[in-house]
Amino acid sequence: MKFSHLESINLSHKTILITGANAGLGFEAAKYFASQQAHVIGAVRSIKRGHAAQALILETYPQANVTFLECDLSSKESIEQFALKVISQFPLIDILLNNAGIMAIPYATTKEGFEMQFGVNHLGHFYLTALLFQHLNENARIVNVSSQAHLQGNMDLDDPFFHKKPYQAFKAYAQSKLANLLFTHELNARLHNDSRNIVAVSAHPGVAMTSLFDKVEVNSIIKLLKPVFGLLASSAFQGTKPLIMACLDPHIIKDNYYGPGSKFKPDDVVLSKMSPLAKDKNLAKELWRLSNNLTQQSFLE
Repeated sequence: MKFSHLESINLSHKTILITGANAGLGFEAAKYFASQQAHVIGAVRSIKRGHAAQALILETYPQANVTFLECDLSSKESIEQFALKVISQFPLIDILLNNAGIMAIPYATTKEGFEMQFGVNHLGHFYLTALLFQHLNENARIVNVSSQAHLQGNMDLDDPFFHKKPYQAFKAYAQSKLANLLFTHELNARLHNDSRNIVAVSAHPGVAMTSLFDKVEVNSIIKLLKPVFGLLASSAFQGTKPLIMACLDPHIIKDNYYGPGSKFKPDDVVLSKMSPLAKDKNLAKELWRLSNNLTQQSFLE
């Protein structure tokens, strides 16, 4: 699939909501969609940084239609307030890009006491999607951003928050990225009961140098590998191409998992392989039930 083929798609009638839109992949996606005349709603943890990102976009594209609102995915209350604003102030959403994420941070918890990476990367987006679900358009698309780190992931539903076992930052990150793919699969499985033609897909950026790496828990392995990442990594915009393709691919098929092509073919976007665990239907169902229980929802039950 050629990324350049997307440039002919008319987005002037589309409303696109992006989490984590003030930096990295989210900012590059917001800037691209704004340049194509879409109405962009950016969800940001810091409204100050959101306004700065908005100003940068408007500086380049003065006619852009972009709105940034505060949404802290580590807080149920913040997600609820954000969802209420979106539903009351904006038209139906055509594309929900669940992009925001944190990677391999020291142990921390969300406002509700969940391990931070699982809480933000998965549960925050699960809850936001549930709250906005009825505000999605007839042919809406939900895109969940995962990572190839999911290949090393394991889903411990008995102890997802590392209460019983020692906390390992990358293990927690890989689990959260596996959860993103399981969420996508189970969402599609449950969408057959919905009368609309909503499709869920996933994407990953490959190794793209974004601010995500700035917050990685420092250890000897990271210190050793960071220069290698710098040599192999693509730019933030290059890493965003699979996400944008997932949002716009006219030949979309549910459960597609988009990733970057070769670094030497920067216009290519490909379908990436998933681990067997990511396609485990029973595990996906169990994770869905756990997610509903933890967020006190009955989403698509």
